[in-house]
Amino acid sequence: MTNHWIDLQHCKTILVEGSNVAENHPMAYKWIRKAQEENGAKIIHVDPRFTRTSAGADMYARIRPGTDAAFLNTMINYVLVHKLYDEDFVKIHTNALFLGHAAFGFNEGVFSGFDEEKYKYDTSTWGYQLDAKGQPRVAASLDDPHCVFSYLKNFVSRYTLPVGQRITGVPAAQIQQNFAAGVGQKYYLLFGVSSLTGVNQSYVLFTASQYDNYSYLFAQPKFISLDQSATVPPGLPLAGIRLGVNGALVGAGHDGLTEGVF
Repeated sequence: MTNHWIDLQHCKTILVEGSNVAENHPMAYKWIRKAQEENGAKIIHVDPRFTRTSAGADMYARIRPGTDAAFLNTMINYVLVHKLYDEDFVKIHTNALFLGHAAFGFNEGVFSGFDEEKYKYDTSTWGYQLDAKGQPRVAASLDDPHCVFSYLKNFVSRYTLPVGQRITGVPAAQIQQNFAAGVGQKYYLLFGVSSLTGVNQSYVLFTASQYDNYSYLFAQPKFISLDQSATVPPGLPLAGIRLGVNGALVGAGHDGLTEGVF
């Protein structure tokens, strides 16, 4: 990770694979435990060995040694099939829409460009399609068969839950449970509204719950201010706000919505 360890305390679900972080990285584990104990985070530990990390985890998956990639590919396939990803984030912040070489392929464990006689790869088909300026061409949608997203989806499609179970030894039901670990939890979000209300250090605290794979429902608003004499400004509180994971307004709940406040 490129950010500081202390950011681990804000996580809701933490997947630890192939690491005994409790004993090998105690300073990192300190913040993982903080997330678990104070933030309600779920810890999933994937390792052939049962260690102190396993003992402190909410879920332990004992995989066969050397099957880490198969386990992750099974999880990735499940995410893609059931669309458990933030599509807007994938499009904007990853290379998913970049067009790969039209001749790129993978068949029977071998990628395109393999020379059986020399036992070497010609990697010329492993790059992107480039425009006149030498920049990667971009697909119109994630459904384009030559975009990186489609190549990934095709590659991991072989890793179904039964296949993942056969390779890793982890029951298919347990692999599936990994995705339920962070769903249905209650979250708390704090919106600063000082510039909108004219009250210094004022906030609105919402209880937030996952509405679906792409949005969260914000309810039970509570006006908070460090100024004890402050009163609830007109137009507050709000209730039933539903925002997408990218922050865009998706809809309003039955309690109504005062538009324009946020």
